[in-house]
Order: sequence, then structure tokens, then C-alpha cells
Amino acid sequence: MKEVFPLSKTFRSTGQMLMGMMTFLYVILLTVWIVSPVDRWDMTMIMLVMLPFDLIGLYFWARHTGQVILTDTTIRVERFGYKREIDYSQIVSFKEQDAHIPANFVLKTDTTTLRFSRKIEAFPELYALLREKVYALRDLDQQAFPWTLYLKPKFYLDWILSILTVLLIIGGLSLVGNKAPNAAKTTQFILLVALPAIILLLLAAFSEFRNTPRQIIFDANQIQILPLLGTPKTWDTRAMTDIYLDEVTGSASWGSIRQRIRYVEYSVVITLDDGREVVFEQPIARNLGLSTERLHAGLRRLYFAHPRTTKHTTHTQTESRKARADHFVKQGNAYHRQKQYDQAIVAYRQAMALYSVYEAFQFIIGEMLMEMQRYDEALDAYQQTIDRTPDHEQAWNDMGKCLVFLQRYEEATRAFERAIKLDPDYAEALYSCALAYTKIGDRLRARRYMEQALKLKPEWEPYARQDGLLAQYFKD
Repeated sequence: MKEVFPLSKTFRSTGQMLMGMMTFLYVILLTVWIVSPVDRWDMTMIMLVMLPFDLIGLYFWARHTGQVILTDTTIRVERFGYKREIDYSQIVSFKEQDAHIPANFVLKTDTTTLRFSRKIEAFPELYALLREKVYALRDLDQQAFPWTLYLKPKFYLDWILSILTVLLIIGGLSLVGNKAPNAAKTTQFILLVALPAIILLLLAAFSEFRNTPRQIIFDANQIQILPLLGTPKTWDTRAMTDIYLDEVTGSASWGSIRQRIRYVEYSVVITLDDGREVVFEQPIARNLGLSTERLHAGLRRLYFAHPRTTKHTTHTQTESRKARADHFVKQGNAYHRQKQYDQAIVAYRQAMALYSVYEAFQFIIGEMLMEMQRYDEALDAYQQTIDRTPDHEQAWNDMGKCLVFLQRYEEATRAFERAIKLDPDYAEALYSCALAYTKIGDRLRARRYMEQALKLKPEWEPYARQDGLLAQYFKD
């Protein structure tokens, strides 16, 4: 197995955009400095205010350039040609998120620590694969009813730091070009900058507090949400039909950059049999000290891993799961058309996990993996397709192609011959089988399959004559 997860294109592109904008502004400021008399103190203050944005851009770009690779035995982070790798069996502890912005996912062994940004393309899939491999992650969910989550103190600290940061930045700007005495500067800062800023931030905090739960209680028969401000809400879990991770995507609106700066967040959605949904967005889960992936895993373990009393019917639950699966299929189709194959594969796999009928998409996943030259993974996808549909001649043919690329020629001939048995007029399988037999030195069978292929597709003969392997058969 080799699964590749690129670090976030969103943050990488945002970092590049910030550095580009700051560079452009620096050029303008230097030009103004040169062509007109400007107070050096004012210019220095402006540049100092701009510097943090430039550093943030560099930080985002550097942290999100690279990829995380999962193999059968190890996890590896590659960045700027530097590789850091640890074995799954050596991981003794982990941390869902640290103090970085955006947060890191941290894995620890007895001797080393591996950190990488949680902002990864298809992070839930990476998380699920890691849980299969790392015992420390598999053993993390030991919840029992009632499961109570509390708002973390970091929520309040973040607001305090946000207020101080904004006040410092705006206060610095208010001093640029101000030649008044110190007392006048202080009064001006308080009346025109600090007070309005504090009022706006308090209004924003009030709005945030209304939507932020201070405590959530998951019980066998109900979910209780106690907000910081407002009336508590209660949901009957016996009406629950599904719990799933919903991918929320969007794009920044900076003109021509809109198409390449894309953000992805994940929400935990609980569906009820009357059509209502209980949604825990990513910031809410983070404020409670959990990732959405862990919250999702914990809730599914509580409510679906063990028998419980339900009010809904199996038919209702099946309809709900199919509706969610249809959503992921549409999402996968859109990514497929745009050739964003990694995202398409994630969407199709989510659809298959919800609705088993959609396991037919394994074949499409195999085709995308083939195009990305990930032949081992493609081979596995085709094998799953054949296990489900043994008479799928195209899957047998494409499996043969994978085996040829992997230089397993004898196995490839058997796959091609199975496709030919299912469809004797399958010209592509006949032609490919001739190539595979040529690779193992069986010229008699190679010639026979090539002649059958060209009989069905005579227009292929010029290409066969130019083929370095098949050209020899036209000389005899």
C-alpha cells in the first residue's frame, strides 16, 4: 500500500498570495520613498505593520508544501526534499492538535516526534487509515453513556489574544504620521481606534458565544446542548438515522485566484427521521477539544456499534444513507471531470461506505489510479471489482495492464485471457495479450493473439508494425 496525501493547496496558495501582495506593496512604498519626500518614521511604521503579513504568508507556504505518505509499515512526511519517517509499531502516543495555527497532528515514538499540519487534502481518509495501523489511535475511543464534552479554556484565551492583537495593530497604525503631543495621541487612540474596536469585537464575541456550546451531553436517548448564551436544546437520539462527516468546500474570492484557492472543512452531521439535522461544525468540535474525525468516530461507536432502541425503520435509514451516498457520487463525478483524482477517490469511497450498491465505483477508482501510475493500488481496486463482478471483462483487461506495468507478465497473460474468454472479440485484450506473451518469450501465442486482434482492428496494423515488440512478427 502507498497512499499519498498532499498538504493543503489552500494554505499554500494563500501563503503565496500574501507574499505576492506584500512584495507588491513594498515596491510601491520604496518607489514613493525615492520619488517624494516621506517621513522615515512613518515609512518604518508602515513596513513594520506589513511585516507580520509577509511572515504569515511565508509560514503558510513553507508549512504546506509537501506531502504525507502512508505505506504498509510506515508514515512519512516529505517537504522540500527532506524526509522524516516513523514505523507504525513504534508510535506510543499522539496529539490531535497542538498550538500551531493551523494545528498540527502529532505522532510520538520513544525517541522522535512527527508533526504535520492537519490541513491535508482528504484528512479524514488519512485519519481512518492511521486508525487501522496505529494501536494508540484505535484505542482512543472508550466512551460510555453519558459522554460529556466541555468548552476548553483555550476558547476564551483565543478571544483575549485576538482583541489584544487587533488593538496593537490598529494602535500602531494610528500613530503613523501623528505629530500631536503624547496626551493627544492617547485620547485619539482611545476615542477613534480602541473604543470602536472593542465594541466591534464584543459584538462579534456575543454572536460567537450564542452559537458556542459550553457543554454537550450525549446520552443513550438524547443529546443535550447547553450554549454559553441562550436556551438549551435537546434532541431525541431514538430518531437518529445516520451520523456522517460532511465535506464543506468553497473558494476564496480574490479575482483570478478564485479557482486555485480552495478551502475544505468537515462537519459532523446527525440526521433524524423527520428530516432535521444536528450539525457540529469544525470550530465547535475544536472548541470542545476534539477533531471532527474523532467526534464522528466516537459518536458512531456510541450509537451504532451496539444495539439500542430506535423509533425509525430500516427503510428510512437506508433512504438516508442512499441520499448521502448520492451526494458523494455527485461530488466524485465533479472532481473526476476536473481530473482532481485524489478528491474524486475520497468522495467515491465515502459513497461506497454509505451504500454498498455503489461499490461498482471501484472500477472507476482503478482507472483513476492507473492514470496516476499508482499501479499497486489500481490492481487492488480492479481485484475488488472482479470479486464483486467476476464477469467484468474490462476489469480483467485493465488488471492485466496493471500487471504488465508491474512487470508481472505471466499473471498479466492470465488476466487478458480471462477477458478474452468473456468477450472473444475484445480487440484491446487480444492485442495486450500478444504484448505480454512477447515479454515472456512465447512467440507462438503472441503471434496468434496479435493476428486475432488485427483481424478485428485492421487499422491497428501500422502501429503494430512500428511497435518494438510486435514488429518482428511481420518479418517472418
